[in-house]
Amino acid sequence: MTYALFAVSGFAALVYETVWTRRLVLVLGATVYSASTVLAGFMAGFALGALLGARLSRKALSPLRLYGWLELGIAAAAALFPLCIPLMLEVMERTALPIGPLRFAMSFASVLPATVLMGATFPVLCGARSGEAAGTRIAGLYTANLLGACAGVLVNAFLLLAFLGLAWSHWLAVALNCVVGVTALFLSRDAAVPEPEPPAAASGSVGWTALAVGVSGFCGMAFEVVWFRLLLPSFNNSAYGFATVLFVFLFSLGIGSWLARRVRPGLALLGGLQGLSALLGFVGYAGFELTQVLQSRFADMANSGISPFLFIPFAEALVLLTPLAVVQGMIFPTAARLDAAGEGAGAAVGRLYFWNTLGAILGTLTAGFWWIPAFNVQNALLLILGAALACGAVLIAAAGPRSLRWAAPAAAAALLALAWGRLRGRYLPSAMMEEWGTHFADLAPELLSYTEDLEGSVAVEQRGGGRRLVINGVGVAGYTNITKLLAHIPLALHPRPERALIICFGLGTTFRSALSHEGVRVDVVELAGAVLKAFPLFYRDAERWTGDPRARLIVNDGRNHLLRDREGYDVILADPSPPLYSAGTVNLYSRDFFALALRKLKPGGLLAVWLPEYPEPEFNMVLKSFFAAVPHAQLWLGSAGGGGVVMLGSAAPIPLDQARVSRRLAAAGVRRDLLERDGEFRDEAAFWKLALGPARDFAGALAAAPEVTDEFPRIEYPYFRAKTKAYYRHPAILAKP
Repeated sequence: MTYALFAVSGFAALVYETVWTRRLVLVLGATVYSASTVLAGFMAGFALGALLGARLSRKALSPLRLYGWLELGIAAAAALFPLCIPLMLEVMERTALPIGPLRFAMSFASVLPATVLMGATFPVLCGARSGEAAGTRIAGLYTANLLGACAGVLVNAFLLLAFLGLAWSHWLAVALNCVVGVTALFLSRDAAVPEPEPPAAASGSVGWTALAVGVSGFCGMAFEVVWFRLLLPSFNNSAYGFATVLFVFLFSLGIGSWLARRVRPGLALLGGLQGLSALLGFVGYAGFELTQVLQSRFADMANSGISPFLFIPFAEALVLLTPLAVVQGMIFPTAARLDAAGEGAGAAVGRLYFWNTLGAILGTLTAGFWWIPAFNVQNALLLILGAALACGAVLIAAAGPRSLRWAAPAAAAALLALAWGRLRGRYLPSAMMEEWGTHFADLAPELLSYTEDLEGSVAVEQRGGGRRLVINGVGVAGYTNITKLLAHIPLALHPRPERALIICFGLGTTFRSALSHEGVRVDVVELAGAVLKAFPLFYRDAERWTGDPRARLIVNDGRNHLLRDREGYDVILADPSPPLYSAGTVNLYSRDFFALALRKLKPGGLLAVWLPEYPEPEFNMVLKSFFAAVPHAQLWLGSAGGGGVVMLGSAAPIPLDQARVSRRLAAAGVRRDLLERDGEFRDEAAFWKLALGPARDFAGALAAAPEVTDEFPRIEYPYFRAKTKAYYRHPAILAKP
C-alpha cells in the first residue's frame, strides 16, 4: 500500500511541476533562463528536503505517520501557491528591479515550501526499514514514484491541461496529496514500529557513492537537455513532444530502478553502470542519425503542419533512449542499497538524494546555458560522455578487481577517442546532409546557416529560389506579403503612430515594413538571438535597418517585455511562430495576452496579431478570444492570396480615414516596400479589399467556440480535436461568397 501512496504522490508532484512552471513562466518570461530558474527552485527544494528527511528519519517513531503529515503539509503549501501569482505579476509590472534577481527570488519563494516537504518524503518512507529489507524498499519506492510521475506526464498533457485547465489540475493534485496524507495517517495506526536504525557509521564507500550519484544526476539531466533538443523537432516542437520524451526517460528510469533490486551493490558495479550509460548514449546518438534520415527529416523540416506528429517520433524516442535511461535508473538505488547497510535507509537515501539532485541542477544549467550554446549539441554530448566515462573509470579503478583497474580507464579512453572522432566539431544537419545527400539527393535542401541558440536551434534553408527560417526543425517563416501588411495595416490607420512594438522577428520583413513609415520608432522583441543574426541572410540591406536610430532590437520574451514596459506603445504587432500547437505559442494567442497588450497601448493605440487560417476549431477559438478581450476589433486578410488574417483591435473605435491611409500608402518608403515582392498592392483599392469587417459580423459564427486563456491553453493540446474531420476544415467565416 505504501508503494501505491508514493506513486500517487509522484503523480501529484509532476502535475504541480507542470502547472506551476506554466504559471511562473507567464510571469517571469518564456525564456530558458526563466524555465531553468523555476526548475532549479524545484530541485533545490527536493535537495534541501532530502537532508531534512534524513534527519527526521532517524528520530521518527512512526515513519508512515510522519509521511502522512508531510503529504498534508505539501497540500497546504500548494494551496497557497495560487495566491503568489497576482502578487508576482504586480511586482513585475510595477518595479524596475533587474529581472535576474526577481526571477530567482520569486521562483524560490513560491515553490520551496512545498518542494522541501516533497523532498523529505522519500527518505522518511525509506526509514521504515533497515538491514536487507531496506534495499528492496528503496528500489521499490523509487520505482513507484517514477511510475506515478510517468502517469502524471501523460495524463497531464493529454487530459488535464486540455480539459480541466491549470486551476482544476492544480486543485486535483492538492486533493490527491490530502488523500495520500489521510490514508497514510490511517494506516499508521496499525503499522508495526520498525526497528531503530543503526547510528551512522563510517564507511569507505560513502564518499564514492556520493560521487557516483552526483555524477549520475549531472549526466542524467544533461543527457535529457541534449535529447530534448535533438528530438523535439521530430515532434514539430509540440508540448506533446516534451511530454513524450520525459515519459520515456521516467518510465525507463523506473525499469532500471526495479532491476536494481536484483543486483549485488558495489562500487565497481556503479562504475560499470556509469561507463555503460556513456556507451549507450553514444550508440543512441548514432541511431538518431539513422532514424532522422529514415523519417526524411530534412525533407519535411520546412513544413510546420496542422496537427502534431506523435507516434513515429515516440517510437524513435523509445528505441534511442530506453537503454540509456534504464542503466541510469539503476545507479541511485544501487548506491542507496550499498550505503543503507551501514548507516540506515533513511539517512543514506536523504544524503544521496541531496547529491543526486545537486548534480542534476548543475547538469541542467551546464548543458543548457554553457555547453550547447558554446560548443553545439553534439559536442555537448561528447562532454557528457567524457564525464560519465571518467567517473566510471575512477570508481572501477578504486574498487574493482585488480585486472580491471587499468583495463577500465583504457576502455574509457578508447570509447572517448571513438566518440571524439565521430562527434567533435560536427553539426548534425549539415553533416547528415553532406553524407546522405549524394545517396538521397531529394532529402537535402541547401542549409545556409545553422546555430544552436540558447533558446533552440535556428537554421536558414534554401529550396529552389526560396529561403525559409527554421526554428527547432520547424519552418516558421518565408517571404510573403502577409508579414508586410501586419505592419502597414495598423500604421496606415493609426492617426499619429510614434512608437511601435514587434513581438517575434521572423525574417525581419515586418520590421523593415514598420520602419518604412517615417517618424515611427520600432522596438523588436525576439526570444532567440540567433533569429536576429539570420536577418542578413534574407535581406541584403539588413545592416541599414538595424543601424537605423529609430530601431531597437531586444532579446527577451515578448510577453514579459510588454508586462514590464512603462512607456506604452501606439502600435503593438505580434507574429507568433507557427504552428498554433507549438509549445509556448499559445502565450501570444490567449485572451489574457490580448488584454495585457491592450493595457499597454497608448490612447487610440492599435493591436495587430497575425493568425493562420487553419485549422478551423483553433482559428475560431483564438478569434473569439481576441474579440472578447478587445472592445473594438476588426478582421483583415493578410493577403488576397490567403495565408492568414490580421486581427486588429483597440480600446477605442478604429477610424478608417481613407484620406490619411492614401497619404501613408503613397509615401515613397511605404510604396517601395509594398511593391518590393510583387504588384499585389499597386493600387490602394487592393488594400481596402483586405478589410473583412468588424467583430460583430462574426459573432454568430464564433458563438460555439470556447475561448483560449492562460487557464485553458487549448490550442497547445489539440490531440483529440485533430482526430476529427472538422479540425482540418478551412474556416467557414473566410469562405468566399
